[in-house]
Amino acid sequence: MPGFFRYPTSWLITTLVTWLAVAIPSLTYVKQSVQWLPWFQHIAILLLVLLCINESEKHYGYKARYAMLVVLAILIQSISITSPAAIHLIYNVKLVGILAFYVPLSFALGYIIFTSCFYVGSQYFFWHNGFEYLNAVLFACFQLFAFVVCKRMQKEQEAKEALQLAHSQLSATQSLLSQSIAKQERLQLARELHDDVGHQITSLIVNLDVARRTAAQPLNELLDSCYQQARETLTCIRDLVSDKRSNEHIDLYDALIKLTESIPRLNIELDYEHHPLLEKLSYANCVLKCCQEAITNTLKHAKADKMQVGVYNHNGLIIKISDNGITLNSIRFGNGLVGMQERIEELGGSLTVATKQGVTLTIQFGVNND
Repeated sequence: MPGFFRYPTSWLITTLVTWLAVAIPSLTYVKQSVQWLPWFQHIAILLLVLLCINESEKHYGYKARYAMLVVLAILIQSISITSPAAIHLIYNVKLVGILAFYVPLSFALGYIIFTSCFYVGSQYFFWHNGFEYLNAVLFACFQLFAFVVCKRMQKEQEAKEALQLAHSQLSATQSLLSQSIAKQERLQLARELHDDVGHQITSLIVNLDVARRTAAQPLNELLDSCYQQARETLTCIRDLVSDKRSNEHIDLYDALIKLTESIPRLNIELDYEHHPLLEKLSYANCVLKCCQEAITNTLKHAKADKMQVGVYNHNGLIIKISDNGITLNSIRFGNGLVGMQERIEELGGSLTVATKQGVTLTIQFGVNND
C-alpha cells in the first residue's frame, strides 16, 4: 500500500540484520516441544519492530504504537522462558533504542533494570544456569548506550521539525502581513485619488462649467465636450475608489493553508467558512496565532498524528481545533494558552478547552463583536 511504510534506510537495514543475527541461531539450535512457538516469537517481534519504527502515521497513531511496544516487550521477555540462550538480549537493545522516541529516561532505566533482573531470575530459577550477572550487566550497558544515542537522534529530529514548523508559521504570518501591507497601500492610493485628484477634477469641472456658459461659439461646443469628459473622469475615479474600499479584505484561508500544509508528524484537515469578522486584520491575526499555538502544543505534548482545524460561520465566528492525541483529564494553562486566552478576550471572544478523545479548543466570537 503506497505511503503505508516509510523507513530511513539505516534503520531498516539495522533492524533486518539484527533480526537475522538473533533469529537464525535461535531457530537453528534451540529445540522446543512446541515447534511453532519460536517461529511465532521471532516473526512477531520482527513485524512489531517494523510497525513501531515506521515513520508513516497515516493509518495508525501513537496509541496503537504504545500498545505494540507493550506486546513487543512481553514477546522479548518470553524468549527467556523458551530458550536458555542469552542472544535474545540483543532484542532488548533494539527495543530500548525505540523507546527513546516514546518514553523518558526514567522509564527506560526502569525497563533496563527490570529486564536484567528478569533475565538473571529466569537463568537461575528456570534454567538452573546460575546467576548470569556478567551478561545482564553487559547488555544493560548496551541498552543504556542505545537509549542515549537514539535520544540524541530524537533531539536532532525535533530540532529539524521545530525549524520546519517555524518556516510554516513564518510563511503564514508573511502571507497575512503582505496582504495587510498591500491593503494599506491600496487604501492610501484610493484616498489620494479621492482627496487630491478628485478635488482637482471637481475644481476643473466647475471652471469648465462657468466657461462653457459664458463662452461664445465655436468655443462653447468644445468647452461643453471638455466639461462632459471631466465629469466622466470624476465618475470613474469615484467608482475606482469605491471598488478598492469595498473589495479589500484579508484572505485568512491562504495563510492557514501555508501554515497547515507542511507540518511535521501531523496530518491536518482544514475546514474553512468565511465570516465578515475575518476581513479585519485583528481577528484574522488572532485566529492565525491561536492555530499556530495549538499546533505547537500538539507537537510538543499530545503525541497526536491527526488534527482538525475548522473555521465556521454559525451564528457568529467559531473556530474549533482538535487532535487525537493522548491527554490527561485536565489541561494546565501555560504561557501559550494563557496568551491565547488573553488575545481572544481582548476581541470580546471566549475560549473553552475539552479533553475528551484528545484536546479540543473552541474559540467563539459573537455576531455583534466589532
